[in-house]
Amino acid sequence: MTLRSYLDLLKCEDSIYKHKFFTQAAAGIIEAYLALHDNPSQAGGEEQDTEMVGLSESEKKKLQSKRRRAERKAAEDAKEAEEKGKKDGRG
Repeated sequence: MTLRSYLDLLKCEDSIYKHKFFTQAAAGIIEAYLALHDNPSQAGGEEQDTEMVGLSESEKKKLQSKRRRAERKAAEDAKEAEEKGKKDGRG
């Protein structure tokens, strides 16, 4: 890259940063990150929120523990199936 092309690149970046739409987009992104920082439970997606709407804190905890147990069981089943497949392949 020559010095002239590098300077052209810097000028192009400056013009992009000065553009009205860039500043609006940057402000929107910052607001989104701040909202996620203030309320990280929304980062899981709307799918989780719709299931937990109207539930008490204890019911939410029960639902989350049920999901964790199901995930652990699925992982264990997958591991057992993999080990069984390896044993069947050897013999």
